[in-house]
Amino acid sequence: MISLVPLPVLLPLIAAATALLFYRRPRLQRSLTVAVLAIVFVIGIVLLVTVDADGPLVMMVGGWPAPFGIALVVDRLAALMVSVSAAVLLAVLVFAVGQGLADEEAGERSPVSIYYPTYLVLGAGVFNAFIAGDLFNLYVGFEILLVSSYVLLTLGGTEQRIRAGTTYIVVSLLSSLLFLGAVAMIYGATGTVNIAQLSERIAGLQPEVQTLLHVMLLVAFGIKAAVFPLAFWLPDSYPTAPAPVTAVFAGLLTKVGVYAIIRTETILFPTSELNEALLIVALLTMVFGILGAIAQADIKRMLSFTLVSHIGYMIFGVALGTAAGVAAAVFYAIHHIVVQTTLFLAAGLIERKGGSNSLNDLAGLLKASPVIGILFFIPALNLGGIPPFSGFIGKLGLLEAAAAVATPLVYIVMAAAVAVSLLTLYPLMRVWSLAFWRAPSEVAEYDTYLIESLHDDPYGSPMVGSRTLPKLMQGATGAMVILGLALTIFAGPLYDVAVRAGADLQGSAGNEQVHLERARRRPMNRETPVRGMGKELVQQMPLLAVLVILWLFLWGSFTPIDILAGIAVAILVTRVFELPPVSLSGRFNPWWLLVFLVDFAVHVVAGSVQVAVTAFRIGFVPRSSVVEVHLISQSDFVLTLVAITQSLVPGTLILEVDRSKSTLFLHVLGTDTDEELDKAHRDVHETEIRILRALGSRDELDRSLERRKEWLA
Repeated sequence: MISLVPLPVLLPLIAAATALLFYRRPRLQRSLTVAVLAIVFVIGIVLLVTVDADGPLVMMVGGWPAPFGIALVVDRLAALMVSVSAAVLLAVLVFAVGQGLADEEAGERSPVSIYYPTYLVLGAGVFNAFIAGDLFNLYVGFEILLVSSYVLLTLGGTEQRIRAGTTYIVVSLLSSLLFLGAVAMIYGATGTVNIAQLSERIAGLQPEVQTLLHVMLLVAFGIKAAVFPLAFWLPDSYPTAPAPVTAVFAGLLTKVGVYAIIRTETILFPTSELNEALLIVALLTMVFGILGAIAQADIKRMLSFTLVSHIGYMIFGVALGTAAGVAAAVFYAIHHIVVQTTLFLAAGLIERKGGSNSLNDLAGLLKASPVIGILFFIPALNLGGIPPFSGFIGKLGLLEAAAAVATPLVYIVMAAAVAVSLLTLYPLMRVWSLAFWRAPSEVAEYDTYLIESLHDDPYGSPMVGSRTLPKLMQGATGAMVILGLALTIFAGPLYDVAVRAGADLQGSAGNEQVHLERARRRPMNRETPVRGMGKELVQQMPLLAVLVILWLFLWGSFTPIDILAGIAVAILVTRVFELPPVSLSGRFNPWWLLVFLVDFAVHVVAGSVQVAVTAFRIGFVPRSSVVEVHLISQSDFVLTLVAITQSLVPGTLILEVDRSKSTLFLHVLGTDTDEELDKAHRDVHETEIRILRALGSRDELDRSLERRKEWLA
């Protein structure tokens, strides 16, 4: 079964390249894409059955061991996500095929030559993210998603789509930069990006370093998952895309971010002290999302806000810090992927039949097409959590897991979860009332698309038309409705798998009890030093500045109001997350920081040239050595910065970081003589001294300089 592990990624990539070669044959592209996604779905089911019975499957690509090789891991959670994602991708593809065929019959051209290859690449990115066994491969999966999703989002090239795509790409790039920076820092601090090894090594880092890395990952993944206040981009981006693209984005892309958060909170930081902050984030995400949905008149925008709102439920389950909470979050994520995708497909049918997505322009759809009414009504009840649908089962699981933790903050979030579930029905039933039940005579200036054509060209030739719905579009949406009902019918076995997945992620029953007791005690027994708020804010000044700049770039505006809002948000974040003071050893020298950055840039350029020359010298056997460097400073902060700096220089690879002895083990290209080894040692120590001059304390710098003199002597 190990041979099946890479196929969910390899098959779509190979099929995408093949489909691109046959860009003049759209029928072959369609058939190939459908066949590959169907095969991946079958592979996902086989993997799920296998890992549920025999345990996780791990494959080291190329036979390279960790931390050098790429690890692909399929456990219960990964197999569940791959299976459901493949089913959703297949159903949405059939919907898109039906829409494309109908558009071709109507004489409308669509860029199908790039749609199917890009769609396959998107699927490969999703599957790669789910089975990635190391952080850098997870980052690669995110980047595959970013590139392909931007192409799909801007298909058609309209001004509105290009504008929305620009916002989407900028925000996604910012998230990717944060993620990549966190990966680099983690590698510099631990010497690996393999998730299994990180689960052991991160615990040995200083608490301040752990908190910094943890927050960076949560912010990066929070943007992907669209949690409050990082979800501002989603309601403006998703509704502009074609219906099938919006459906697959809503169903899958945000869940990749949720999946990454689950992995982060259960494997990398299982004893997180940020659970209370995550509970607050979950609460705000649920509340602000549903309030935004209530205020919308456009169906796609309304569904986009409900998407944001229900992401909060999954974060709620993760933030509980128990196996039961993680299991409920996993089940709810599976439910939400299916139901949210179905609702967006139904919205596509509404738009095609009614000619609009605005509730101000829709009426009489139940009489015009009862099928659409059924296809919308069932998933709407499911999303609202009406018994006995899977939405009710998922929310009930979350509430039961929360009741076991039983803290005041958890009770508040539980109340909000129940209220938001009821409020979710309001905008959905508003769509039902206005778009389906309302008679066209009740809508002021109601126009059919034939009358609109007459307004546009009153003297044109007579035309006869009817707005029919392709059978494939209805069939694909109906299949998703059936899949949602299947989640309800087979909720017992599925929830059992989710429970086992949660137990795998969270640990043994004993560990679960430890987490539960810690969660119960935390609000009562936590003791923090009493300090003035002003002093804490001064110590947090570097972080405050970074957060304000990040806020301004996110909104793309630099008005005084935006600056004041950024300052307020930055202060709120530093107070809610209770981050450690960023004093940088109490000293900051901008001149030496500039010298350090210039020296680093010179080393990057020189290393790049050396690697390029070595690579293009035919018949030349490259020389390299493993160098052991004992740092002068005993500071973990300096050790981490030196490791990160050296790992980013081409031709240098950090093999191991021994924190107890402040020692780095480096693989350096172009070194094998004593002189070259001494030069490698000196380069690392010079980097260390420059970091100490820029950011270290005076006493630490003096001690290090004395030790360097002794070492040189």
